[in-house]
Amino acid sequence: MTAHRLLYQSFPKKDGTFKHIPIRPLFPYKIIVVDEVSMLPKHMWELLLSHKIHVLALGDPGQLPPVAAEPHGVLDHPHIFLDEIMRQEEESEIIRLTMDIRAQKPLQLMRGNEVRIVDREEMLQPGFLAWADQILVGKNDTRFAINSFMRQVLMNTDDPHPLVGDRIICLKNNWECINETGDALVNGLSGKINSIKYTKDNPFMEVTPIVDFTPDYENAKSFLALEMDYKIFMEHEPTINKDNFKRIPKYYQPNQFDYAYAITCHKSQGSEYDKVIVLEEYLKGDSKEEHVRWLYTAATRAAKKLIIVRNYHK
Repeated sequence: MTAHRLLYQSFPKKDGTFKHIPIRPLFPYKIIVVDEVSMLPKHMWELLLSHKIHVLALGDPGQLPPVAAEPHGVLDHPHIFLDEIMRQEEESEIIRLTMDIRAQKPLQLMRGNEVRIVDREEMLQPGFLAWADQILVGKNDTRFAINSFMRQVLMNTDDPHPLVGDRIICLKNNWECINETGDALVNGLSGKINSIKYTKDNPFMEVTPIVDFTPDYENAKSFLALEMDYKIFMEHEPTINKDNFKRIPKYYQPNQFDYAYAITCHKSQGSEYDKVIVLEEYLKGDSKEEHVRWLYTAATRAAKKLIIVRNYHK
């Protein structure tokens, strides 16, 4: 269960949007375990504490804070800090690398069984990017470029319109959209388009994609007949007239998706992938400590295999 679904009940409004009302009391819970607590916005953390229920907060202080959210600082002074690996996986190359990153050791070229650290020239190898389950980047410009390239390679198209088989990611929570198993359509959920049709019945858009979307996770059930925000796929195309977008009323809120062959490290938080490629990018204004957090967060998304292209953009 997500924290939002635990804490809020949603009610439809006349304008087509939803109002989220805090649930009180949180019966019958006596203790709540919050994983990845650094991803919880401050206002939701304070709402959770206001229920006077025991909370066990788990998290990694080395990871990035949530985007555009005021930090709550829960992990700044933990009651217990685990700093010794007690599992067989302590010899994992990925774990050793992430510990080195946290210690701010510079990345050295390497070719291990689990981890490879390479320079940009390695990307010229055929099929290099297609190997990954997920590509992580720092900048949106890089994300746009990689997604466009991957669609040319994997989908054999340079058409910006979504196609069956395209990998996409949800950009905004829709708690009222539930699949067969009761899962909600939440921000950061990635998967593939199973079917798609375009309708011109929508008065606010020239054309609207209606898709069946299947998430990546095991035994996932599809979300059916989702109306997608067409303009997100078009807004970076130089041939598209952006003036048409300005006439769309604010209350029109279709589901928001974008291509997910490459996503930003921030968007990947809370997720895990078997095979990950990280394009190391230095974000404008970031300190050395902030870059270490970024790189550490990206590297810890990999479950089995990791490739880091160091100094992709400085």
